[in-house]
Amino acid sequence: MRSALSLAAGIGQSMAKYGAEINRVEETIIRICKSFGYERVEVFCIASMISVTAGNASGDDMVSQIRRVYAYSADFQRLDDLNALSRDLCDGRIGVGEAKERFEYIIKSRKRFRLGVLFGSVIAAAAFALFFGGDAKDGLCAGMIAVPIYFMNTFISQGRINRLFYTALNSALAGAAAIVFTHFGLASNAPMVMIGDIMLLIPGLMLVNSFRELLCGDIISGLTRLVDSVIVAIAIACGFAIPILAFNYIGW
Repeated sequence: MRSALSLAAGIGQSMAKYGAEINRVEETIIRICKSFGYERVEVFCIASMISVTAGNASGDDMVSQIRRVYAYSADFQRLDDLNALSRDLCDGRIGVGEAKERFEYIIKSRKRFRLGVLFGSVIAAAAFALFFGGDAKDGLCAGMIAVPIYFMNTFISQGRINRLFYTALNSALAGAAAIVFTHFGLASNAPMVMIGDIMLLIPGLMLVNSFRELLCGDIISGLTRLVDSVIVAIAIACGFAIPILAFNYIGW
């Protein structure tokens, strides 16, 4: 029973880490716990912490688990795997032992190169550059810069370095590349190239989840994610401002 509670808390912690909304995390933990015989389950979840208490209906024999969520980012592949795991657990198709093995495999597996996601990133960056007034050269350069942005987001672990520093560094490199391309005539308008690549860095999922949680009544979590989104947006702006000021200083 206690191992099932620990597993449920771990799955919820990972779901919150990989971008799931708070009510989905709470519902998943409650369903898993009740499928293993817990009659009363209380879950309190915010963006940075999960607290789970479960036991019998009278509340005489209760156990608790607290998990800290240190960092989070969007990873739909792992979210899908965790959702499938939780469904198999709730339906009784697998036991706790097998579920733990699958859970460990999901959280320890490295992000995989996915050609479709890379292609989508290139197309999105190019399309936004064209949409906001750039020409074909601007769209092509924005798509080219999207390639290293994708690989940095996929293969550089954001959990090992400060998230704001990583975001600002990624933005600064993208902005510098846009200015260099424009200086050598490969692009016509550096701001249009930057706009296309900024769209790949904006924390859209976090922002949408923050408003959804506010509307669902999860005020603390919604405000936390909203403030985090604003801070990340400021880091992106500062990252793009650094190469603009630097290259203006040297006369580019």
